[in-house]
Amino acid sequence: MPAESAASGGASNAVLPMPTTALDACVLLGVPASAPFAVVKSHYNRAITRVHPDRGGSADAFLRVRRALEILRQEFHAASSAAAQPSKVERTSADKARAFYKARAYASAAAEFGNAAEEARGIHDDEKAAAMHANESASHLLDDDADAALGAADECVRTRPDWHKGHFRRAEAFAAMSELARARRSYAEALAILEGGGSDEADVQLLRRRIADVDARTARGEGARAGLGRAKPEGDTAPTFAYRGAKDDDGGGDGDDNEVSASKPQHAKGGDGGGDGDGKVSTSDPQDAEDCNEANADDESSDFHRLGVPVDAPLNVCRSAYLKRVVESHPALAGSADDLALYRASFERIAESSMESLRDATAAAAQPRVQVNATNHPRIFLAMACYRDPEGIRSLASAFRNAANPRRVFAGVCWHYATTPEPKGEVTRAYLRVNRLTAKIEDEAQMIGGQGRDLDAEEKFLKKCMKHQRKLQKEEQRLEADCHTTAHPCFPAEFRSHVREVHEHYTQADGPSYARWIAHALWMGEEFTLQVDSHTRFLKDWDEILLRQYAACPHEKCVLTNHLLAYERAPKLGEDAQVTNGDDPTVDVARLPPPAERLPLVTCAHHWNLNTIDQSLAYMMARPLSRQKVQDLGGRPFPALYYVPHFAFAPSVAFQRDVPSDMHMAYLPTHAEALAMAARLKSHGYALMHCAECAAFTLYENRYRPLYYAEDARRGNRLYAERKEALGTEAEFMFRQEIRDLSFRRALQQCGVPFPGAAPTSDADGGLDELLGRYGLGPACEADEFLEDVGLDLRSGRIKGMARLGGLPPDALQPDRSPFLPTHWPTGNVSDSFVRS
Repeated sequence: MPAESAASGGASNAVLPMPTTALDACVLLGVPASAPFAVVKSHYNRAITRVHPDRGGSADAFLRVRRALEILRQEFHAASSAAAQPSKVERTSADKARAFYKARAYASAAAEFGNAAEEARGIHDDEKAAAMHANESASHLLDDDADAALGAADECVRTRPDWHKGHFRRAEAFAAMSELARARRSYAEALAILEGGGSDEADVQLLRRRIADVDARTARGEGARAGLGRAKPEGDTAPTFAYRGAKDDDGGGDGDDNEVSASKPQHAKGGDGGGDGDGKVSTSDPQDAEDCNEANADDESSDFHRLGVPVDAPLNVCRSAYLKRVVESHPALAGSADDLALYRASFERIAESSMESLRDATAAAAQPRVQVNATNHPRIFLAMACYRDPEGIRSLASAFRNAANPRRVFAGVCWHYATTPEPKGEVTRAYLRVNRLTAKIEDEAQMIGGQGRDLDAEEKFLKKCMKHQRKLQKEEQRLEADCHTTAHPCFPAEFRSHVREVHEHYTQADGPSYARWIAHALWMGEEFTLQVDSHTRFLKDWDEILLRQYAACPHEKCVLTNHLLAYERAPKLGEDAQVTNGDDPTVDVARLPPPAERLPLVTCAHHWNLNTIDQSLAYMMARPLSRQKVQDLGGRPFPALYYVPHFAFAPSVAFQRDVPSDMHMAYLPTHAEALAMAARLKSHGYALMHCAECAAFTLYENRYRPLYYAEDARRGNRLYAERKEALGTEAEFMFRQEIRDLSFRRALQQCGVPFPGAAPTSDADGGLDELLGRYGLGPACEADEFLEDVGLDLRSGRIKGMARLGGLPPDALQPDRSPFLPTHWPTGNVSDSFVRS
């Protein structure tokens, strides 16, 4: 079959070249030219599985099959668009605005509502113009632009001064800016108009609640511009709690169809709990026909129904259903952009509501145990995602034991591990020691079977060994569960109330980005946030070091981010040792680099790769500063080109409001996530800085723990399946590959990079611009400007020499290799480099 010979790149008389036309693509995939896209996709799935490098195929054949699908996908979109053109009705600005609003692309929604207002003004329809300005104000507020929200609200009042909604919008904007006196006056004006017009009592009660909120804030002495998140009383702490895959019954919503719930996470938009941060979309004025009530008409239960799960289903169940809906509806896979937007919005609401209900339950049960002065001793929230890593609990213990003031440190941890025993009698290779034992048993069984393969003898031997596998697996489960909780004896008991935990089964993990989103969602108002990996060791007084480094930054919108020098797990463990519980649990036995070797590190670009197999986007490494450069800096932080997700410290507003971890990424390598985060941070006006003082260390070795992307999935009756099935069944493998590809597209879009093979003017990126919402680029810089600043040239495929030096001159870097960095990181060759095609 032509598809097989070409895709396999192997034993055929001729290997087809890279396809360039639709006909070439059809021949390569073995489908007729008139085949529906569903048939094309089916043939593609079979071909890509055969040629995937992880399953023994070749990279060249893989790229040919991928290119064939891209060509036929573009043909399908072009044909669908042409077929729909004669009956296509041009959408109005108001229609576009509502679509953007439903997709949570609030900045775009605000712009279209402004256009709609001008269109209405052009036909002298002041009522509609005022409604559009009101919606424009609400959208700006949801986009955290209170100044623009106030300007739109002023236009609404000027257009229709006797309408309560304009005054209400002005009040909301003033409240978001903490202009409390003005907010109260505007609320009072809206209330007077309503009471004089015999309006619905619900609107009157809403305004009275707003006035009461403003009075309460005034009584607390507020009045400057609002900070981030809900107000938190001094000394308030969070008790230990654990989310184990189930959502609280209340769901976090208020059920009011006429306004966005005030209980939604405040990190979505700035405000401090006084009703100012969520930008209510409308009150229930029956004459406001053009308002956005329909954007909020769906209650919470419809979000569950849309994803096809029972109401109040656990969050991990919703996540699995959501990812399936993404594959079904993504425009890049011949789906509908509108459907995708609805699925994304539904999952966001469910996830945010679920985490909010956990925070509310925690705050309600909180018993203050220590007093923290947030002014003199700002609190630090440590966000950590831990996937089956016995070093995770020791990292937490190190943070609290080595902090100068551990009372101000709080942590949010997303644990992934074996939360429940494996099914009775079932053995899995997902545990490292069990996997090694099973491999030895498999080899011995084949030797017993001999050349003639006595299958009965093999089967008898395998059954005899099963009891040893089960015993070892049970022990591994126990050890794994013991080291993924603050009840572990290495963790100081007096600070267990400072750790908020989410416990998920390891099979629910789908990559670091979503796990980090969960960890950050456990934030409860701390002033600073530190994101770290689960294998980190902290230096003495690390909290003071980071606060001192941040104070030395050139301005407030700075993010300290670094690669870290490596520590060594000691005593040196052999490959058969997976956990460190045999050591004294109260003593951290890690070996740290000596003080003389603790030079600051510079993050540099290693290679720039758009290969969809590797999907690393831009691979980063670190190089130490020269000792002379360290002296010249005098302990001050210095500019960084790139973001390092393994260690990042900033005011919480950066990660909780402006640039949160992208919950929609799945199965994506950290390097792609890192470059996308760098683009988002810089486009929101943040400067990336490297610490000049060492505050922590990391572990680059990973042989001691399972890795979510390389875990052996063979289990049960598939325990001795072929090695190629280690990554799951064909259907499981293809599903993860599709999700990974779509996440890679998303990361590329966040960096302003077109997907490989997509025509620049086509819609091959799936029309995702309106779906990125708060996970997209900000207004501070364009994508091209970002790529130029960091030295990555997509058009020529070149990494500039300055990028390979981290933006510093060559003599600023240490020429010798550090013994505390991975040995495969090069030190020489700083000239411009090109990506090989």
